Amino acid sequence: MSPLLHLQPRDRELLQALAQQVRLFSQRQIADHFWDGALPNARRRMKRLAERGLVSKITVQARTAPPLESPLASWRPGDSVPEFGQIAYRCQARWRLRPVRPCTTWVVTEQGAQHFGGVRRGPLQHPTQATHDLGVAAVWLRLRQIAPQTKRECPVFLVIDEFQRMVASNLEYMLQLARSMGVGVILANQSMQDLHKGNTNLIPAIEANCRLRQWFSVSSTDDQERLIRSGGETVELSSSWSQSTTADGKTSTTQTQSEQILPRLTINDILLTNDHPLRSILRISRGAGYSQYGGFPVVIETQYHISAAEYDRRKALSWPAAAGAFAPRCEGPAEGARLNSGGALPPRSEAPQWSEEIIGPTAGVPLTPAMKDSITQLFDALAQELSTTTPTPQRRRRR
Repeated sequence: MSPLLHLQPRDRELLQALAQQVRLFSQRQIADHFWDGALPNARRRMKRLAERGLVSKITVQARTAPPLESPLASWRPGDSVPEFGQIAYRCQARWRLRPVRPCTTWVVTEQGAQHFGGVRRGPLQHPTQATHDLGVAAVWLRLRQIAPQTKRECPVFLVIDEFQRMVASNLEYMLQLARSMGVGVILANQSMQDLHKGNTNLIPAIEANCRLRQWFSVSSTDDQERLIRSGGETVELSSSWSQSTTADGKTSTTQTQSEQILPRLTINDILLTNDHPLRSILRISRGAGYSQYGGFPVVIETQYHISAAEYDRRKALSWPAAAGAFAPRCEGPAEGARLNSGGALPPRSEAPQWSEEIIGPTAGVPLTPAMKDSITQLFDALAQELSTTTPTPQRRRRR
């Protein structure tokens, strides 16, 4: 019997990436990014992992991925619209002169996927799929290389209000990307049904990736039933008694007890919470510290974090004119300065708007170049997602 295999942190990161992030890695990608280019050492280690049934080796026909040094295009609020035709041409031109060659790749097995909380994606369905999957793996490895590995001096949060407007199938990937970079994401929407449009259903992705969920008002019937089902069950003891009198005047009393399985959270609890201005329903999937609720939704009562007077004072302040910030419904800093000076608000489309601001006592701490690059890439990916999911108005033809 072979000795036990002790997984190193490098092995765990590799297996977790194959189970949750990408479909496959080439042998060269594994050697360059996990073993500092030592190809023989990478081959021996992957062979050991394959002997334990965690990975399997397959040979595919694919084109070698071009070097990924910088994005082909980037966009920020206030910039002109990119030339998507030129970008598409450059994307295709990078692959034309690269021949198709046999390539040794590694995929996770069913056993490995179960160990690391992922899924085995099955065999390749199309001959050209291997090239695409290797390109996705190259992008993930590049983000892993440039992402900051040290602890940030200040926390970074991304807040998206009415995020159901950017419902798309790759929103789950962006949530995973933000989690890998240590960026907290706060999403706000009206109803869970807004996340199910057409063939895109993001409800399972949101439920799987969000650690904390809070409902301030649950008015939709579907959301109420979903919340009741996720609240778990409890056993309640019900007692009943009856008293009877016989013909000769004797009295007998009968008492019975039975157990009933009922939902922990009832519709009455939800309706009473909706009616109270300070109550909400909170669910934390994994408890820590003083937040030990066993993963069950609970009804809580909290006060507002600021007073009404402080809210009115902040609302009356001018919009910040710092670099990277702009007034809502404005195209750029010039329009924002005109708004703060009392000028008229220019017309603006209903497209989503972005603003950046550092809040808290650590505002004076400068960001490192690696932190700036990682945050910029996350915002660029989200901005690109908004530009592709926002519908463009079309003219109606009159008959």
